[in-house]
Amino acid sequence: MPRPVVLVAEPLHADALAALGDAEIRVLDGDDRAALLAAVPDATALLAGPHTVVDAELLAAAPLLKVVARAGVRLASIDVAAATQAGVLVVNAPASHDVSLAELAVGRVLAGARQVGIELDGRVAGVVGIGRVGALVAQRLAALGMAVIAHDPDTRPGRAARLGIRLTDLDTLLAEADVVSIHLPVEPVARPGQVLVAVEREYDEETAPVQAHRKAGLAVAGSVRLALAGELVPDAVNLQVGRVADEIRPGLPLAEKLGRILAALAGGVARRLDVLVRGEITEHDVRILEVAALTGFLSEVVEERVSYVNAPVLAAAREVTVRLLTDPESPDYRNLVGLRATLADGTAISVAGTLIGLAQRERLVELNGFQVDLEPTEHLAFLTYDDRPGVIGTVGRILGEAGINIAGMQVSRTGSDGHQQSQQLIAVCVDSAVPPDTLSAIAAAVAASSARAVDLR
Repeated sequence: MPRPVVLVAEPLHADALAALGDAEIRVLDGDDRAALLAAVPDATALLAGPHTVVDAELLAAAPLLKVVARAGVRLASIDVAAATQAGVLVVNAPASHDVSLAELAVGRVLAGARQVGIELDGRVAGVVGIGRVGALVAQRLAALGMAVIAHDPDTRPGRAARLGIRLTDLDTLLAEADVVSIHLPVEPVARPGQVLVAVEREYDEETAPVQAHRKAGLAVAGSVRLALAGELVPDAVNLQVGRVADEIRPGLPLAEKLGRILAALAGGVARRLDVLVRGEITEHDVRILEVAALTGFLSEVVEERVSYVNAPVLAAAREVTVRLLTDPESPDYRNLVGLRATLADGTAISVAGTLIGLAQRERLVELNGFQVDLEPTEHLAFLTYDDRPGVIGTVGRILGEAGINIAGMQVSRTGSDGHQQSQQLIAVCVDSAVPPDTLSAIAAAVAASSARAVDLR
């Protein structure tokens, strides 16, 4: 298997390059547009420089590209919307420069205090915005003997109290504080004798300390490796699914498979897709399961490359309504993921699955109202027909004549009231894909009302 190609278009710390693993590293000048366009067709990942333009033209020239990364905070040269449309993850290192920014702010405060002739001990520090950087600044100013007050409309009083900070409104802060460090988009004017700093506006990532560059490089290298391995990169800037709990992650491949099976059963794009999540996992944010199921479904019915990033965009473009439903109660299983597709003619198709045991083994437990207990292996076939003798033998014979080995088979049927013939489902796990002509021959031989093959490779 060929190694993934990673284009490195900005200087990276040696530790970050090593953290990319066994990928093939190709270094180039990110500002050389012609060289970049010539190189991206082979690239699986691109580590863009601060001035590397990543736009729709470049993305169209990169059919293998999975992720664009920036070893820094700013993404001004990356068209995130175009990357989202193309299904390409965009990652950066938002926290990598936090300490450097905080130290720069404190340095500016110390210098400003000398200029206006004051000592900081016993004075009041006002911090506008106590996110990651603002909180670090507040801690450092408090260590200098300052009383810290803050204004941040997005911070709850409890968090501020844990940081030892008194929250107040902006006008009060500006009136009381001897020094002010700004970390929100506001532009107050300093009064005479007051020190006011806003380091985010002047900070240059390219001249940051070596430690900050190392942290940024290691952070994005980790994200790139996850993307190259086909794993979830939850902190991608264009993947809006909230925090992904550890309890949710094992269910993502199952949700994708359920989506692909549902698409095979539906035979086309649905008008609506409902994703029902039941059980204990509903205590967590399960939006990522909705995205996983949608990704699996669309990957079987659209020509574009589908990923967690662009699946919602592609669904919206096709006017597919997607709903996430949750229920903490799950009568039969600890947790359950169920999908229901409503087609244009009103027909409803459904599948459901769960994870069982300590090994979290995937099981398919429902198909269109039929109860099953089946591992979703690479090659599956499903047949629905009127219940009668001899069908199982016919299915086995035709598959055998085609050289297709049956790894497992399960039969399920709806109940009969004695007056109406029941429907029966055969679910078959086979060692190789079932060709369309073989599936058609089986369907004709058993008078199947529905025959579908699924390839989950």
